[in-house]
Amino acid sequence: MKAAIAIFGAALASAAMADDVAAPSVLVFHRCEGFAHTAAIEAANAAFRKATEDGLLKAEFSTDYEALRPESLGKYDALVLNNTTGLDTAGHPWMADGIAAFVESGKGYAVLHGGADCFADCPKLAEICGGLFAGHPWTSDGTWAFKVDDAEDPVNRAFKDTPRFRLSDEIYQHASPPFDPEKIHVLVSLDFDDPEVAGREGMIRPESTLYPVSWTKRCGKGRVFFTSFGHDERAWNDPVRRMHMMDGIMFAACGGRGCRRAGRGKGSCKKAE
Repeated sequence: MKAAIAIFGAALASAAMADDVAAPSVLVFHRCEGFAHTAAIEAANAAFRKATEDGLLKAEFSTDYEALRPESLGKYDALVLNNTTGLDTAGHPWMADGIAAFVESGKGYAVLHGGADCFADCPKLAEICGGLFAGHPWTSDGTWAFKVDDAEDPVNRAFKDTPRFRLSDEIYQHASPPFDPEKIHVLVSLDFDDPEVAGREGMIRPESTLYPVSWTKRCGKGRVFFTSFGHDERAWNDPVRRMHMMDGIMFAACGGRGCRRAGRGKGSCKKAE
């Protein structure tokens, strides 16, 4: 793990931000009320600490719902949900409006893997993410085929030499609504030319061959990144996936403030009501 993280800073620094842009301030929230992806959370937090040491971002960490109050979020450039699951929005009614206002005002929002398994009772936040966990036919013990859907998007620079690739991870499918392919910019998706991918039981849209894995979108003035990668520490030990996830976070955090790797974020979401 230490060896993998050691090369992380150089990889991200190679093209993360313009020289005259301050490192973005990021709140990494990693509370779990449901399934806890403990190994993945710890690996990701180690990467964020390393990035902070290297001056690439300024990460603070919390599992306290109070950190998600509007007055607390305001000091950050982005909020990262690091494999959060089952967050209690009903018990903290200010959370949905606070996060929505934060993103729509021009801030960033990055949702990693289990973060999509949070908001079944909160359509507003599910809409902002663009997806809502509805099972994982592609389980973590399998090896799956993927394809790059936009090779020119800077958030996909990690895949520049691998437009199609195979790896092991747990890949989510997403309920509709909120999932709508017209509202997201798909970066990576499952490759349905592979029979093992296409033949899984339990797919909620068996007629469709579009099951996105990573995407970006715009929401108000803000930027959103989601990835299904990251079920366990293997994703963060893999330099390619780690670069992809960190570039997505950097797009969310400073895509509007001069990041060289800003990403496109062509999708959109309706204004949260």
